[in-house]
Amino acid sequence: MRQLRLVPSGIQGWNRDTIAATTDAFAYSSTMALHIFRLRDMSLHKMIAAHERAVVAICWSPRDSNLLASCSINREVAIWDIESEEAKVSIKLDADPLAMDWASSGDQLAFVLDNGDVKLWNHTAGVQSKLFSVVAKDSAKVLRWHPHVVTRLLVGDTVGSLHIYDLVNAKVIKRLGKAKTSKDPVTDAQWDPLSTEYLLQLSRTEA
Repeated sequence: MRQLRLVPSGIQGWNRDTIAATTDAFAYSSTMALHIFRLRDMSLHKMIAAHERAVVAICWSPRDSNLLASCSINREVAIWDIESEEAKVSIKLDADPLAMDWASSGDQLAFVLDNGDVKLWNHTAGVQSKLFSVVAKDSAKVLRWHPHVVTRLLVGDTVGSLHIYDLVNAKVIKRLGKAKTSKDPVTDAQWDPLSTEYLLQLSRTEA
């Protein structure tokens, strides 16, 4: 048999946000490396040895498809230049990250940490700041910036709640799940791309 295409094995399954797509490529992570797969010729374009500990999350820049961010369990965050295979800028967080997402403005990344803090990193200004804290340690499951409202962020947690934060007024709105008694964990949540107000929440119902 003649081999046509090869996608290297080793894609990890214990962190949820370790695969991400952009217009002409997608990326996924093994335990400590980033794999960039180019869509136009269906080939593995780059492999980057990114971290010394397991990768927790990756995300593409919404403004530059040559930039990919990754974070790991040893609290390191880096923004990678794909073509040069070098870290353009990096920081160290003060707790282990659980989730990460890149704002549509292109200059800010948000993180949920295992101590319950939601942090903001403006990588162009080199500034980190704390936005708010979720209810309990290790409770965050989902982190999503609004695709069009650059100041709006949501966090879903293990007890079925959504925390919606707006940078303009620095206010958190908490929404419970399907009922006030619901404790089903938030499995995923997505903003409606055609609305500034609506979102879709998916929860796992325990038997």
